[in-house]
Formats: sequence, C-alpha cells, structure tokens
Amino acid sequence: MTVAAFTTILMVISSLTSLFTEGIKNITEVKAPNVVAIIVSLVLSVLVGISYPIIYNVNIDTQYIVLMVWECILASLCSMVSYDKVIQTLKMLGVK
Repeated sequence: MTVAAFTTILMVISSLTSLFTEGIKNITEVKAPNVVAIIVSLVLSVLVGISYPIIYNVNIDTQYIVLMVWECILASLCSMVSYDKVIQTLKMLGVK
C-alpha cells in the first residue's frame, strides 16, 4: 500500500465517521459523542480494511496488517476532531 492510498483511505474514513456521527447524534440523544465517533471509526476502518484487498487484489501481509492498525488508531484520533469543533472554529474565525 502506498502512502497516497493510506492517506486517501484515512481521509475517507474520517469524513464518513464525521457524517455518521452527526447522523447518530441527530437521531438519538448521545451523551458521549467522542465514544460514538471512536466506535464508528473503528467499524469503518475494519470494513475498509477487509474490502480494500478484495477490490484491489492486495496481498494481506504483515505490512498491511500494521498499516490497518495504524489506520484504526489515526481514524479514531481524526474522528475526535468532529464536525462540531470544525464549525465552532469557523464561527470563531468569522467573528474576528
């Protein structure tokens, strides 16, 4: 897996996590949105980790497994910088 593929997958997982987390927060009353974001990002990371080698005929070796573990960790961290925080930052920049 190349660096470009790794970062693209990370971007897609993080974007989808933000969208799914916002949807879940709008549908239900969530007391811990960061926990929901982490769970959603882990589920999406596992789904992508399973589907990527099937679609692109990538061999699953030690390097791929290590990259997918890092993908899960980084996607969880990226998901905690959620939609609410981005909107709050944009509003703060707009006020000044």
